[in-house]
This record gives sequence, structure tokens and C-alpha cells, in this order.
Amino acid sequence: MCGRYYMDDETAREIRRLVLKLDQKICSESDQTAAVFPSQKVTVITGRGRHMEAEQMIWGFPRFDGKGILINARAETAVERRTFKESVLHRRCVIPAKGFFLSVVL
Repeated sequence: MCGRYYMDDETAREIRRLVLKLDQKICSESDQTAAVFPSQKVTVITGRGRHMEAEQMIWGFPRFDGKGILINARAETAVERRTFKESVLHRRCVIPAKGFFLSVVL
């Protein structure tokens, strides 16, 4: 298993550019400084060709029956499920977050 990696100047510049762009987008979206709920638009980092971009997406997957959204998938079975398969294999993104938590209704 490899424990080291290499980053060149071009990659470092791309990361800086992306962080600045992401920071501008998040600062312009005042609702993204608090808890994000399913169905809200959020800024995520996506790969487009060889470049990463910050863009807005809806938090969650549309349900197969069109009623509501899904927000959870088991890592061990996500590739087996029609709902998640293509996204897991070809459409991943990075979600900038301080942390994730479970809401509990009492």
C-alpha cells in the first residue's frame, strides 16, 4: 500500500483556484452557514473532465416513485442498487462540511 503521494505546482494552483471559487460561492449563499437539510441546494465540488468545479446541487437522490428523496445508502450495497449505481461509479462529488449528524425526533 502506498503511503506517499506527489503534488505538482499545477495541481496546487488548481486547488487554490477551486478553494477561492468555493469560498465565494459559499459566502454568497447565506443559508449554507448552518445545518443543511435534505432537498436544499448546496455547494459541492465535482470533477468535470480534468478540472474540479464548485457547483450547486440538491442534497439527496430522487426516490424511484418520485415521492420525496433518499439521503442514505449502505456502502457495501450501493453499487448493487439502481438508484445509486451510476452515481457511485461515475458521478462522485465532495461535500464540504464541518461534520454530519443524525437528527432525532423525540
